[in-house]
Order: sequence, then structure tokens, then C-alpha cells
Amino acid sequence: MRLHNFFVIGVAKGGTTSLYNYLGEHPDIYVPPLKETNYFISKYLDWEHMRADAKRSTNFDIKTFIREGMPYVSHSATVEDQADYEALYKPSSQEKMLGDISPSYFTEPRALKDIQKTVPEAKIIAILRNPIERAFSAFLMSVAVGKSAASDFVKAVNEDFNKLYKGWRVSFNYVEAGLYADALEFLYQRFPKDQVHIALFDDFSRDTLGTVRQMYEFLGVDSSFVPAHEKKHNPGSTPRFKLLNRFLTKIGIRQFVRTKFPDALKRQILKLNYKKSGMAVLGADDRFKLYPYFKEDIHKCEVILGRDLSSWKI
Repeated sequence: MRLHNFFVIGVAKGGTTSLYNYLGEHPDIYVPPLKETNYFISKYLDWEHMRADAKRSTNFDIKTFIREGMPYVSHSATVEDQADYEALYKPSSQEKMLGDISPSYFTEPRALKDIQKTVPEAKIIAILRNPIERAFSAFLMSVAVGKSAASDFVKAVNEDFNKLYKGWRVSFNYVEAGLYADALEFLYQRFPKDQVHIALFDDFSRDTLGTVRQMYEFLGVDSSFVPAHEKKHNPGSTPRFKLLNRFLTKIGIRQFVRTKFPDALKRQILKLNYKKSGMAVLGADDRFKLYPYFKEDIHKCEVILGRDLSSWKI
């Protein structure tokens, strides 16, 4: 049974949905039609303290999805059974590289440790984003999809940081998911440097094709291949009717649409319910207030990566 030999482990709101598509277009790369399997983090979930919306998102019927031949692309699920995980890769044939793209792995050392034990030769990719901008993007998404009714970004970050129970799908991890240094050190302790490729979201945004081609080269596939890099996937948007949107999320309608409707119909529904205009903008004052959370970690990342991250600083 051929299984994955590379992982994209993050970060959340770092362009991984676009990357999933650019990698999947390459003829020598296979990624399953489930973008985020979350398999290696599934056994570490805190079910007792998990957010209600997160619990609903775990209701995806992976066995039916596989039995029906994986007829559409689904964004995320929590695959707990090894047989189900392996079944996601059965359609692969001659592809050289098979990938698991789950941003949840980046901040969970136990998941990274399990990956290293299971696939020690695996290649690891991560895209790092300015942590304040990453947090803001995550905040906007949590509001847009009805997971949060918050309106004050800084207040939401502070409240989330001070929650008693923390973790993936327990809190929103606005701060924790943007503290990269410990994860980077853990990665380099567990994997040889030639098996780890770290990109920056700034580079990915400015030169998408060049950044993706570097990843192709890192994965050992034809780097001259040109994906449809002009198309951006999972861009930010804002709901037209916020209260209705949150209500639909609470009663599970949004999750039902996301997991049961074909992509073409979902896109039409999104056009009706979301708009590009009226998007909130991250202000200088908010950056200044949140920078202390990340200042030390940014310096550590500069040392670990040997990269100038001045654009992340204030």
C-alpha cells in the first residue's frame, strides 16, 4: 500500500488551500480529495472541552465519502481510523509524491512526533505568515463562518489567549498558532534539514509561481510545471447577514451544506451569502497592541531560519 511521503503542516491561514490545489495539479503529485485529514492529531483531541461548532465539523461521514468513491473535494474532516486514512490514498497510481495537507499538525508536537515515527523519510513543508496578520485572518474567518460573534479583534485575541482550556478546536489559538519557534526547533530536531522546507507567506503572495516551483523542486518533481497559480483559493469574505450566518452555523445547516453539496452548488450559495466588499482592515493600533505576544518568538524565528523578518516587526 503506497502512503504519503510528504506533509504540508501549516500554518493555518497561511495559504495552504491554494497550495493544496497547486500541488494537486502536478501530474507527479497526489493529494486526496479531502484537503485536511487531521489524522495524526485525531487521537489528541480534547473532546470534553471542544467548541460546539468544532464538534459539528467532526461529523463528516468519512466512510460513506470513501465508499461512494470520494465524488467531490471536501475541505476538512477528522480521520481517526487507519483504514480510512489509507483508503484516501488508494486512487493514487503513478504519482511520485503523495501528500497530507493538514495545518493542524504544526502546533501539535505529538502529531509531528508520530509523523516522524511513521514516515521518517517524509518531506515537510510549512508556510509561515506574519503572526498578527495570520491571527487577523483567522479572526475574520471565524466570524465569517459563524463560529464567533465577536466584533473587536484585539478583545477576541486577549480573551482567547486567557481561556482556561486551550488547544486545536478548543480555543481559536489566535496567538498560539502564530508562535512558530518551538515547532521549528522541534521539526529540526526530528527531521534532517534537507527534509524540511519553510516558505514565507509574503513570498508566496508576491511570487506564487516561483514559490510553488521551489516546492516542486524540494519534492523532487518537475519544477517546470506551471499550475493555475493566478487562481486564489479560500479568499477572505464577509457574510451579508451575520446573525443569520451564525444561526445557520449553530444549528448545523452550514456544516450540512459544506459536506453534502457538490462544489458548484456550494460556490453559488457562497456568492449569495458572502461578499468581498466591506472587509475589515487590520489597523496600526491593533498591530501595536498585539505585537508583544509575538516579539520574542519572531526574533527566535529569525535565528532559526536565518531570515530577516523585519516586515513582521513594529
